[in-house]
Amino acid sequence: MADVYYDEGNLEAAYFLYTKFILLFVEKLPNHPRYKSPELAKEKAKNKDKLRSVIFPRAEELKKTLKSQYEEVYGKWEAEEQAKREREELERKQAEEEEELQRRRAEEAAERQRQLAYMEEQAQLAQEEQQRLALEQQRLAILQQAKEEEERRRVEDEMRRVEQERRRQEDEQRREQERR
Repeated sequence: MADVYYDEGNLEAAYFLYTKFILLFVEKLPNHPRYKSPELAKEKAKNKDKLRSVIFPRAEELKKTLKSQYEEVYGKWEAEEQAKREREELERKQAEEEEELQRRRAEEAAERQRQLAYMEEQAQLAQEEQQRLALEQQRLAILQQAKEEEERRRVEDEMRRVEQERRRQEDEQRREQERR
């Protein structure tokens, strides 16, 4: 049966059966009570020859071939696993970088928002200062007008007083002249 598996290319099953045959013939059969009987001597010799000439060499050949195949498969698997780990590491790093980029963008947006709020506050303060200055100018203009109006009144009052004084003096002079 092992030869059939070997011919079909099912090397694992063939190696398994060859190994099983070797174990039976080398380890188990010598312990059997009829193993040492003279009638089986011819068959034992035939099996020993077949074991030495065909089965051991073929089992060794299969062992080397299977080991080589397994090492190749293992090597491919190991390379795939390494590539998978590298891809996962790269994806992890990219995800971390993306998270860091998003965090920085959020920080920048928050900073721009703070700066915008500060600028708006400064603009409002400047506008309030301009309004205060305008109101102060209006107040000063009103005070100036009031001073000018007061000065004008004072001058007018002084002029009236002077005029009254002149008229009084004229009246006095006229009376004086009339008396004379």
